[in-house]
Amino acid sequence: KAKTYNTKAYTLFLQARELQRLATSESVREAVRMCEEAIGIDPSLAVAWILISMCYQDLADYGLMGNEEGYRTALDAINRALTVDPENALAHSQLGMILGTGFADLSKAAVHIQRALQLEPANIQIIVDAGTLARMLGKLDDSVRLWEYSVHHDPVNANAFGRLGGSYIRAGRLKDAREALVTSLRLAPGRLQAHMALSELCLREGALDEALEEAGKEASLMWRLIALVEAYHALGRRSDSDAALAELVHSAEHEASFNIAYVRAFRGEVEEAFEWLERSIVDNDPGRLDIPWQWQLKPLHDDPRWLPLLHKMGRAPEQLAAIKFEVNLPK
Repeated sequence: KAKTYNTKAYTLFLQARELQRLATSESVREAVRMCEEAIGIDPSLAVAWILISMCYQDLADYGLMGNEEGYRTALDAINRALTVDPENALAHSQLGMILGTGFADLSKAAVHIQRALQLEPANIQIIVDAGTLARMLGKLDDSVRLWEYSVHHDPVNANAFGRLGGSYIRAGRLKDAREALVTSLRLAPGRLQAHMALSELCLREGALDEALEEAGKEASLMWRLIALVEAYHALGRRSDSDAALAELVHSAEHEASFNIAYVRAFRGEVEEAFEWLERSIVDNDPGRLDIPWQWQLKPLHDDPRWLPLLHKMGRAPEQLAAIKFEVNLPK
């Protein structure tokens, strides 16, 4: 259903949306400022509150803000959007993302994203979110299907290309992953996490020097350090890997506890990896939702502590299978 908004306010929102898609530290923060300006002009502009929520989720995910502060602020913003417009499809979808990633409640996330799809089944952002939830539920084929649909229908969406590239890596489709990640960077050259993802792709390909080069290009300090720990270790540069790990722990031990766990596993440090996985639960690190298929954690899979830990996190196969979530794409 069409809605009428103040023209100046809606113009500010549209400009802010493009800045958020660039996914740099400066662009995301400027997007928040512009949305706040838009809401000052037109308080009924629910889409601006939704975008503010997305931006604060980004700031937490990129390591630019603490997880708890970022997701709490994101939740407050999306609740404001739903107060203004209770049947806004995108607001329900974003609420699902916040509940799923920030608060590990995948059942409620599925309810809200399913509701969003009922309201607007062809909304590309909602389909992107559905792909994210599908991945968290272990439905990797579904996540690829949804994100392929997204980039086909919105070929300038750098975020969707980035997520598709990540799913291709998990699915072992490395050539397709490279194409998607390069496209994401072409659309948003300073996009946070993009060079880190390319670095990890290079590790999977065995291109170790290129992995180090890509790691050094990553704009986010937290994600750059994560990539450097892995690249240095793969190259046999133990002291450099140790130094990067020490800096990562010093600068982001609470925001990156799950990441520290899997880089420890990548380095063959099984005991330390389990310790940091336990810490990721205490820190409520959103990254832990990917634990069943985070490829660096494979050395832990045969350990007798692995399945009990998955159960503790609510990530065991039978727990995920109990959450019903199916998406029928528009024809």
